[in-house]
Amino acid sequence: MRAARYAAVGATLLATLACDKTPEPKAPTSSVPPRSESTAAAAAGESASPSLPDLMKRHFTKSTEMEAALIRGKLDEFKEASVWLAEHQISVQLPVSWEQHVDGMTEAARASRDAADVNQAGFAFGSLGRACATCHEQLGGPKITVGRPPAEGSGAQLHMLRHQWAAERMWEGLMAPSDEAWIKGSEVLSDAPLGERALAGARSVPPKIVILAKQVHGLGNTGRTVKAEDRGKIYGQFLATCAVCHDELGVTMK
Repeated sequence: MRAARYAAVGATLLATLACDKTPEPKAPTSSVPPRSESTAAAAAGESASPSLPDLMKRHFTKSTEMEAALIRGKLDEFKEASVWLAEHQISVQLPVSWEQHVDGMTEAARASRDAADVNQAGFAFGSLGRACATCHEQLGGPKITVGRPPAEGSGAQLHMLRHQWAAERMWEGLMAPSDEAWIKGSEVLSDAPLGERALAGARSVPPKIVILAKQVHGLGNTGRTVKAEDRGKIYGQFLATCAVCHDELGVTMK
């Protein structure tokens, strides 16, 4: 499913880059004040007493939905996916050692829920990933198998598939946490940005897209050496830049 989404981006790049559509990206605005707690869990049909493994699985599912929505530039969908994490009243008895970590996760989820634009959403989501990592570092987290990235190629579709792979590995590296996954993802993201040669068939490349492409690959370079505590900021900027670029190109991702 994810591979299909990124292949669609590559195809759309070839079809739409002739259009010079270059409005300025929306700048971050002031933070929206947090809302009060609600009965989101009941609305979502959640069990009243989930097990700890079920709870962690639900956390992972919702965070994955948030990531996918942000990459597509769908702020409303991103915020909708964050509601459960922000407002769910945990009924299962948690170990005392978990409590501070749950509080950090909830705070980041509320910031995601109340994000006013994709830049704020990216920052909040990066903070969420870092909150997950802090918990996993102290209490144990998932084991990550990195695997190999898609082969390099000259076309836009292959390039976007490598971006997809990088995004997935960097997220795993951030939240698991896994140095190997993060660094491998950053290395792939730091590939040479899309240019005229990679965009074979396109008559022109809007200047805005060139700038965004360079920003993305610059984040990959920075990510290779950034401290673990700053990885969330890099990842949030990466996803927000993806969202702006896809919006500029009129890409529709399913």
